[in-house]
Amino acid sequence: MKPTGNAPRIALMLSLALFSTCTMAAVEAILDRTRIAMGDSVQLIISATNNAALEDLDAAPLNDDFQILGSSYSSSSSLSFSNRSTRQQLVLELAPRREGTVRIPSLTVGQDRTPPLTLIVGPAPALPEGDESVIFEVEVDRDKVYVQSQLILTLRLQQSINLERRSISELTLDHAFVKPLEQRRFNRTIDGQNWLVTEIRYAVFPEQSGTLEIPAQVFSGQAVPQGRTVFDRGRGRQMVRRSTAALRIDVLPKPAEYTAATWLPVRDLTVEESWSTPPEGLRVGESTTRTITITALGAQGAQLPPIQFPPSDGLKYYPDQPRITEEEVPGGLLGIREDSAALVPTRAGNYRIPELRIPWWDVQSEKIRYAVVPEREITIKPAAPQTTLDSAMPVAPTQDTASMNVVTRAPARDDNLLWPIVAATSTAGWLLTLVYVWRLRRTAPRMTPTSTDDSSISEQRAFKQLQAACASGRPSAARNALINWAARLESAKAPTSLDEVAALFHDAKLTEELRQIDAALFSADQIQWQGTSLADCLTKVRGAWQVKHQKPPQSFHLYPQAQAN
Repeated sequence: MKPTGNAPRIALMLSLALFSTCTMAAVEAILDRTRIAMGDSVQLIISATNNAALEDLDAAPLNDDFQILGSSYSSSSSLSFSNRSTRQQLVLELAPRREGTVRIPSLTVGQDRTPPLTLIVGPAPALPEGDESVIFEVEVDRDKVYVQSQLILTLRLQQSINLERRSISELTLDHAFVKPLEQRRFNRTIDGQNWLVTEIRYAVFPEQSGTLEIPAQVFSGQAVPQGRTVFDRGRGRQMVRRSTAALRIDVLPKPAEYTAATWLPVRDLTVEESWSTPPEGLRVGESTTRTITITALGAQGAQLPPIQFPPSDGLKYYPDQPRITEEEVPGGLLGIREDSAALVPTRAGNYRIPELRIPWWDVQSEKIRYAVVPEREITIKPAAPQTTLDSAMPVAPTQDTASMNVVTRAPARDDNLLWPIVAATSTAGWLLTLVYVWRLRRTAPRMTPTSTDDSSISEQRAFKQLQAACASGRPSAARNALINWAARLESAKAPTSLDEVAALFHDAKLTEELRQIDAALFSADQIQWQGTSLADCLTKVRGAWQVKHQKPPQSFHLYPQAQAN
């Protein structure tokens, strides 16, 4: 085949796109903490993609307000189709020189600059009386919390001596979901003495109102004497054991003024709408994808409500599977839910896409708020002439049209030779590929599937989705979520009905709750179903199941062989 006249232009555009991708540099900067105490160190993490020269970063503007204690650099590369990307990361360990609000200035990286950041530095913490060299304490970010809202619990270990074999008892709470967060480790200087501080953080979501009991947590380790040698292994080591105080947290019920179906107690919530193509320019028969993204600070992704796409006469929606994720941010968990649907107009005219309003409870100001996507007016144009229904229908050929079709489809003389050769070559290639694959299947050893360790995570996620369905008051959603969760527990004989779920647990109270779901779904009478009682029952059933089938919790190990300066 001969190249077309557009081939050189397309090749040039691809080359320019590849060149611009390789030379583009995006620089980001974040702090591992935004609030610290005087004497603590903080990490400034600077990330860049592709060819940004992070190793040549000028950190001199930091010297006015910070002492640079150390730095580390790492780089990683990834290769995709026609694109190679490199990600670099520079970590600076900083110690503030003063208290108050300290500004981290913008730093220059090649042609780019990092965004300025703000750090709040509080007074230095007071040490307990005595000569304690190991301090273990617990801290919560609030002393009262709403049911199903986030509580940040921090276990803090401070050591001025070297410790080995450090471990902390695993945090287990009744009537609460516990999500471990990333551990933090930093240096602290108080009155000229150096401390190594390790923070173990959890996001805790109480599942019922009342009082949440947080039992005392236990730390154990071995003190390593200074100046030891390799011949002193096991000699002179003293066992260190510390316990935190037990805590009682008030868990508030859902306020009476909150009448929405889905209970959402979070710190902040936003909703965004995006379209693959603007809907105003659509014609009949064309399509665009509408995506609604909910982002909530202090929530799990499973807590966020599903988005309904109500169809109208002339507009049809085809929903896709939702994407539910969560990320860790300085404030805890950030729940994210994306619901997408393809919109296909079937008739021309003017249409109104209704307003989307999501209620949520602001746990800081203690009032109800609404995240809103405003309504939208769109105009659908008639189908293009070449895509109308009449032109798309096959036409029975007459004698004249049949002869004309024969003339227009007659190939040129060169094509008569070219295309049979191409077809024969392609067929031969496919045959050789099939023979090669057949030989591989005969000679390759059978692989035994390996087990993964994310079964408990999948079960937790399924159970949270089940709780969200119960809270929404929708029996059909609760039924589907209940069967899905039960299948995570008993994968060998996964239940497919509520009767099989009842037979799996043999719990009289649960069996009665399942009958009420069936009654709400299939009874001729209109029954108002509430999922609170079912959620409480499932919590007890799940706890009994875990005690019977799961292994006992083990000690939670910290960073190995951490040493104090």
